[in-house]
Amino acid sequence: MIRPTQEEIPYTAFEVDDRGRVPAYNVHALRFLGYRLDEPPKILDFVDLVVPEEREQAARQLKRWLGGDCEKAWNHTLLKADGSTLEAVLEGVPCLRAGRLVALTVNVFAD
Repeated sequence: MIRPTQEEIPYTAFEVDDRGRVPAYNVHALRFLGYRLDEPPKILDFVDLVVPEEREQAARQLKRWLGGDCEKAWNHTLLKADGSTLEAVLEGVPCLRAGRLVALTVNVFAD
């Protein structure tokens, strides 16, 4: 079986841990958010990826996702590394270990 490299996985995603931090990004997410592959961002809070005026909503959304309600995708305006913005739809996918939510994979969809 041939396993795809991170470069070949055709979606943009990052991980959010159970404390709301973003410790991991795939290659497409780094490019999408405007970061260099050789200089990924430090660990950010999930809400830091969203424009300030949407952070309260993003915090409520994250609480719902971490509570297990991952049925709904959300529209948000994300902040890129250079301060510019882009519209995206975020979808939370739970990551469980021994039946306990330990992280979310957040898939990002945009034009």
